[in-house]
Amino acid sequence: MSRFSTIFDGLYRIRIDYSEGGIGHVDVFLIQNNEDDEYTMIDAGFQSTSSELLSTIHDEFGDNIRISRLVITHIHYDHYGGVNQVVSRFSSRVMMHQREMEVVNALSRAVSEEGVSWLRLLSVPNMVMDKVLKIISQERKNIPRPNQLINGELSIESISGTWRIIHTPGHTPGHVCLYNNDNGALISGDHLLPQETSNVPFYPIEGYNPLRDYLASLTTVKRIKPSIVIPSHGEPFSSAESRIGELYRHHNERLRQTLAALLSGESKITEVARQIKWSRGHFDTLSAFDKWLALLETISHLEFLCWCGVVERKIGENIRYEALAEDFTSVEAKLAELSTSP
Repeated sequence: MSRFSTIFDGLYRIRIDYSEGGIGHVDVFLIQNNEDDEYTMIDAGFQSTSSELLSTIHDEFGDNIRISRLVITHIHYDHYGGVNQVVSRFSSRVMMHQREMEVVNALSRAVSEEGVSWLRLLSVPNMVMDKVLKIISQERKNIPRPNQLINGELSIESISGTWRIIHTPGHTPGHVCLYNNDNGALISGDHLLPQETSNVPFYPIEGYNPLRDYLASLTTVKRIKPSIVIPSHGEPFSSAESRIGELYRHHNERLRQTLAALLSGESKITEVARQIKWSRGHFDTLSAFDKWLALLETISHLEFLCWCGVVERKIGENIRYEALAEDFTSVEAKLAELSTSP
């Protein structure tokens, strides 16, 4: 079921309910570019809900609406799934950040012999590996081809003001938000959510440190001081700075749990993940896909600790991590630096 609502004049939300995978719903947004029924769409929901999305647009706007561009906040299947159907109907120009192509390439490698070998290095349980490879194989078929790759900030003019596309990596390398210079509204995608803590997964991309980049981009958002945050999941909220503080404290605690697991003698990623307190329960009780997300987030925290100099990665039969220090001071210093960086 899709539900239409007006956020404010010139910005409209279509909420798509979806029960699979614990997602609940995802929101698609339409920005009115001008008075001539021309719009920009932000994300497109699932492939399986694309007909429903198009029907809702028709019911609310009629036959004259034109969707000239479609901005994908990030390459996750609940955000890009319906893109090809929207493009087929409206001939929209598809835009996403250039770093999302690194995600596309990583997904291609994941189903190759090289990718399967990497999964084995991580000691991923066979049941989890089979589930992940199946999902990736299915979703790769539907990944859209962008007409324009975003590099740096771009602007979109609309009846509600100028929207800036801002690079906010961490949930994915090329995640973007849209900020309205005139009224302070931020369309945050999955970067900043009101209740859920966005998954910060590891990708095997050279030079990419997901948690470091995520925390830095949270500070970018804090610095622009949005008047209202409009997420892809959940309701709009006004307390961006407070929510960002909560997220910093959350990751501080998770880093402490991760280091404590290593200091207790664990070294394999799966065993470290078992020592972390996950929002959906103990690691062993998670679904196969949630186990995968938990493992990727565990690696992100381990790699952050490596960046802080308190942990070392070792590669043998498996990828393992070893604590180099018990003191958390250097980690606190890095967190403080990221939270105040210009």
